[in-house]
Amino acid sequence: MTTESLYSITGTLGGGFFGSFLIGYFIKKIIKILMFVLGGIFALLMYLQSQGMINVEVNTDKIQSSAEALVNTIAANTNNVFPSDGSPSIVGTNLGIPLTGSIALGFMLGVNRRG
Repeated sequence: MTTESLYSITGTLGGGFFGSFLIGYFIKKIIKILMFVLGGIFALLMYLQSQGMINVEVNTDKIQSSAEALVNTIAANTNNVFPSDGSPSIVGTNLGIPLTGSIALGFMLGVNRRG
C-alpha cells in the first residue's frame, strides 16, 4: 500500500465521517425546533378547545383513507427498488464497507451529540 492510496482512503473515510456528522447534527437541531413549534400549536389548540373557543373534531375515516393511500403508494413503488429483470438499481451499487461505515458512524454520533 502506497502513501498516496493511504491518503486517499483516509481522506474518503474522514470526509464521509465529518460530512455525515454535520448532517446528523443539523437534522437533530431541525427536529428539536419542529417539535417545539408543533408542541406549542397543540398546546394552543388544547387551550382554545378547553375554553370553548374552537371545536376540534377528528375525521377518522379521512385519516384511514389517507393512510391506506400512502401504504398503497409505498407498496407500489417498492417494486422499483428491487427490479426482477436484472437491471441495475441503487441496491446493486457498491459504496464500500469502510465508506458506508464511516458515514453511518458520523451520522449516528451527530444525531446523538449532546447540546
